[in-house]
Amino acid sequence: MQLSNDHAGYQRLELKRRHPDSPDYEVIVVRTSALLELWSRDVGYFLPPVDQWAADKRNGIRDFLDPADPGFAEMPVVSMHTRTLAEWSWRPPFRRFSAVPVVAFTNGRHRTRYLAAAGAQTLPVEVTRRSAPMLKALCGA
Repeated sequence: MQLSNDHAGYQRLELKRRHPDSPDYEVIVVRTSALLELWSRDVGYFLPPVDQWAADKRNGIRDFLDPADPGFAEMPVVSMHTRTLAEWSWRPPFRRFSAVPVVAFTNGRHRTRYLAAAGAQTLPVEVTRRSAPMLKALCGA
């Protein structure tokens, strides 16, 4: 994956699969901005932007992802689900429900947030086969 030219130390890196032999997972290359948008709908653990991280955290992730390190970092592992939102109105029907798609992470929240800040326009993620069609449709590259 390509990073911005001003990223300190390296501009390109590769990520390995966490579940390389599992028939339950597949790799999808997603648009990073679309993935972050779907993740922002999650009511669980959501990270602030990288520029709000402590310098040692930011530097630690950069060093962890450095392709010069012989142990490749794993790609993020995600799944998809829907959240039901209620919308209120003063006219009947007074309450409407809609389902919105949400990305949840099993692994790789910090990597994803960091790589987005480092300029990665696309990102490979490992996703459950059940979630793969929805993820491809919503943010596949």
